[in-house]
Amino acid sequence: MSALADRIVISCGEDGTSPGARFDALLALLSIWWVVGLYLDGRGHLAGGHWQFFTPEHAVLYTTFPLFATMFYLLFASNWDGTNETTWGIPNEYRYSLVGTALFGIGGLMDLYWHQSSLAGADVWAVFSPPHLLLLVSGGLIVSGPLRSQWRDARAEPDGGRWWMHLPTLLSASALFSVASFVTMVINPFVNPLAAISDSSHLQANIPSIQPSFHLTQELGVLSILLQTAILMLVVLALVQRFSLPFGSFALLFGIHAALVSLLVNELHFLPVIVAAGLTADGLYVWAQARFSATNAFRLFAFAVPTVLFVFYFLEVSLVDAIAWRTTIWTGTVALSGLVGLTVSYVVQPPRARVETEPTLDSGAVGLSAASKANIETFSSSNAIDQYTDRATDGLFAQEQKAIDRYFDESDARVLDLGCGSGRVTHHLFEMGYDVVGVDPSEAMIGEATSIHPEIDFAVGDGTDLHFQDNTFDYVLFTYYGLDYIHPEERRIRALQEIYRVLKPGGIFVFSSHNWWNAFPSTIFEGKSALQPLLDRERVLDPRDRYTSVEVKVGETLVYLSSPAKQRRQLEQCGFNVLAVVGKRETILRYVEVDPHYVAKKPTVNP
Repeated sequence: MSALADRIVISCGEDGTSPGARFDALLALLSIWWVVGLYLDGRGHLAGGHWQFFTPEHAVLYTTFPLFATMFYLLFASNWDGTNETTWGIPNEYRYSLVGTALFGIGGLMDLYWHQSSLAGADVWAVFSPPHLLLLVSGGLIVSGPLRSQWRDARAEPDGGRWWMHLPTLLSASALFSVASFVTMVINPFVNPLAAISDSSHLQANIPSIQPSFHLTQELGVLSILLQTAILMLVVLALVQRFSLPFGSFALLFGIHAALVSLLVNELHFLPVIVAAGLTADGLYVWAQARFSATNAFRLFAFAVPTVLFVFYFLEVSLVDAIAWRTTIWTGTVALSGLVGLTVSYVVQPPRARVETEPTLDSGAVGLSAASKANIETFSSSNAIDQYTDRATDGLFAQEQKAIDRYFDESDARVLDLGCGSGRVTHHLFEMGYDVVGVDPSEAMIGEATSIHPEIDFAVGDGTDLHFQDNTFDYVLFTYYGLDYIHPEERRIRALQEIYRVLKPGGIFVFSSHNWWNAFPSTIFEGKSALQPLLDRERVLDPRDRYTSVEVKVGETLVYLSSPAKQRRQLEQCGFNVLAVVGKRETILRYVEVDPHYVAKKPTVNP
């Protein structure tokens, strides 16, 4: 069994990193199988004769349960060594899928009872029964696993020419979108094409509890188009923002969904229309990227894709049947679908506040404050030098290790280590094979680092005025709170702008920052009294003054207090895309840890 596990999965790291592309691909294929079973089951219910549990449709659906369970067992067997109690050998991105598998088993037993007790419905409303809702939620958790795996790992952005490497992402996203579409089948224009109905007979057959008028049919038809647009574009735009997709990606995404809908309703006439819309979306994706800035291309794409899709939709309706709505209604609905797509784009990628910067930054624009000078003097003291020298070869802290393992993938890349001190992080990166430069404002600290690590390039420098050319580095680090010792806030933001400038397009920036969200939650999770964090650290939570005096081992310092929300806004204002918040924990509790590490990316194309 162990040999089979090693062939299917790649051992994940102690921090719960990805199990590898083979596992992602296998689980993505199983996810498509599961969704096919789901839509077959839905067809049986729509046909009105699906009262029994033991049916061919259920066989397709439920045979995936032992396969999912086996996959996770193999993953466990491949990685469990008896010591990793925290991860249990299951990568972080697949823990929700593991929970989903357990819920799927419970939902299956409930569904068996529901059918055997003659409680199951034989129409479209059966989807809202408790067992089916549990199955849908569990399925969503399972099938989204490969997408989360690819999403989390920055190395999951392969060269556009290697099309097959994107398949786990696209199959998982297709399955997740199809689950959402299935839940809302009662108001889906591809399941119930209300625009082709001139009276209420079809709607009456599907919703017998009401007596709909023709106007109600129109209203429900428009609403169905807008709802499905919102669901579709949430998936599409999230993929566009995170990945560099090859041509044909949207044709595949749309085509899988179209095939499943055709399977559900036992009709094929919408299949070529949706695939054609997907191919058009691929063309729009390439064209918009070549002609417009990243942000404008994103907005245009968001508007154009649903517009094209529903132009094709109404064209097909007119050819197969007839459009029952007035021209102003269906053309207006097409325009509204585009506006919904555009609105969703602002949810997926909110607009950034404009930051006025000059092409070449002048360090004299915001001078070195007395507090910054005092901080530099503190870290230049003999006490500080001694302490940092003792830790010069200690290696990386846990959060630093996580961030580098997940987001640094080019071993010979150029790296800038800001606030390098005695070279603790710099030396580790050098040993990993990186072309690294260490920079620190303290001459004494740089002198010590040079004597300890003579093989590494070190320089005295100010993070707000970096003497490097634009687009020089693949990665920049500013660890151990270094950014927070820059005073005032204007200079700290200027440092972020300088880091953005020297990063190459697509470059990664990792840094840590003090988190004032930790002040009171720490009392719950770390067992401290409610006021002790404030008394220990003299934290000032006044939003008008983000700095507070803190006594550290090397002396008195003035530090900046941030929060994940505040830090995200600052990074986005400076042009970055925020990829992750890395903490000791892998749960939502990392947002209230005292020292979260932030991972940000400079866009490939500047907005």
